[in-house]
Amino acid sequence: MGERDTTAALERVEAALREREAQHRKMIDSSLDAAVSMDQDGMIIEWNRSAERMFGWSSLDVIGRRLSDIIIPAAMRERHEAGLKRYLAQGTGSVVNNRVEVSALHRDGHEFPVELSVWPMHIGERVFFRENERRVKQSEERYRVVIENVAEGILVVQAGLIVFVNPRTERLVGKTLEELRQQHFASLIYPEDRELVIDRYTRRVRGEKIESHYSFRIFNAVGEVIWVELSAEMIEWEGKPATVSFITDITERHRLEESLRQNLERERELNSLKSRFVSMTSHEFRTPLTAILSSMELIKHYSHKLSESERDEVIASVEGAVQHMTRMLDDVLLIGKAEAGRLEFKPAPVRLADFCARAVESTRAIAHQREIVFEAHEADVSVMLDKRLMQQVLENLLSNAIKYSPDGGRIRLAVGARDEILEIVVEDAGIGLPAQDVPHLFESFYRASNVGSISGTGLGLAIVKSAVELHSGTIAVDSEVGRGTKITVTLPRVDARALA
Repeated sequence: MGERDTTAALERVEAALREREAQHRKMIDSSLDAAVSMDQDGMIIEWNRSAERMFGWSSLDVIGRRLSDIIIPAAMRERHEAGLKRYLAQGTGSVVNNRVEVSALHRDGHEFPVELSVWPMHIGERVFFRENERRVKQSEERYRVVIENVAEGILVVQAGLIVFVNPRTERLVGKTLEELRQQHFASLIYPEDRELVIDRYTRRVRGEKIESHYSFRIFNAVGEVIWVELSAEMIEWEGKPATVSFITDITERHRLEESLRQNLERERELNSLKSRFVSMTSHEFRTPLTAILSSMELIKHYSHKLSESERDEVIASVEGAVQHMTRMLDDVLLIGKAEAGRLEFKPAPVRLADFCARAVESTRAIAHQREIVFEAHEADVSVMLDKRLMQQVLENLLSNAIKYSPDGGRIRLAVGARDEILEIVVEDAGIGLPAQDVPHLFESFYRASNVGSISGTGLGLAIVKSAVELHSGTIAVDSEVGRGTKITVTLPRVDARALA
């Protein structure tokens, strides 16, 4: 073959190669996959239209620039460069001729998953990053459907700020992702629970091992407080540490648990009440019944030997015992009405100082060797009170003070009227109350632990509390064992003349 023929043949081969190269470039450029090539120095030499769409860079922007600076996330660049050097030196690499899923970097800075295929060319090193967009989209679609329809709320927090929530969380708190993005997560939490949640979040971020499941309160879409249960894990979000939390609305469950707890507590209270009632009745009723039985025995067997005055004394003893039992039963019925909300409240004009003075006089008969001092401070006023209930208040407070004071003891009743309140104070220097008994003092049938053999039903102060509350008042106790007790009743002042 002559020189001219050889030249012509080479020109035909070159033309064919150029045509083949053009077809190859056309195929790459029109591919749905992003096709990227780099030389052995890591510089980009090819960038198709799909790559432009996927990564946000035009080919003019990136040709001649380092590949790792353009699409490799910062956290992975060192590994990428080390892998390239290893392949050039040894001809091996974990990525070459394999299909793997990795994170890529978009021009706007966000990371996203791509499917990568890398293979070497015969001229230099031509590396193709291939992402099957349809497969990734299908995968993303499956994840999207799950995340959007899952019954749990999903919340991603990074550096304390919300970066992602799913639709369930949006519905739960009544705000969209855009409204929540970059908002501190603590803003969603009920104020009293923030310290707990922030502490656990901080410790989890520090890597401490803490309980992954716990419950707390948040505000829902309409500003109501609801209970949620949270489980959280550390993840990597766009190359940085974050926490993903799964949130379940447990408001109804918590309500049922609280209702069950209250029912159990109420059952315990009823059992305790039953026990105290049985104890009270067995003791307090036995004494007058014994007196009645003894008196009847005297009349039955010795009536013919008793003088008229002695018979009258026995009959009076029976009457006293019966009256005592009647009062106890009346107290039980009264407290029953109070606890059932059926206690009648009928305020009427009352001269405060006179009313209290009469109560003092009526209790002097049972004071025996104890002194009762009455003090009135600007109390000569006419106010609206329920006479029957206030009589119960004064009699119970005074009789308790007398009962638990020693012979020769001093009981003080002080009453005063100010602009808006009435104040009644009963103070004694008796046995006092143990601190642990004070919170239970106004419970039905409850008696302090240091009363010993002193008789009582445990109903007096419960009746006092009910009567005071019907007057919209309050009652306070100041007591110390061995030094006495001071009980202060405070009532709103309602002048009788003001209602006339």
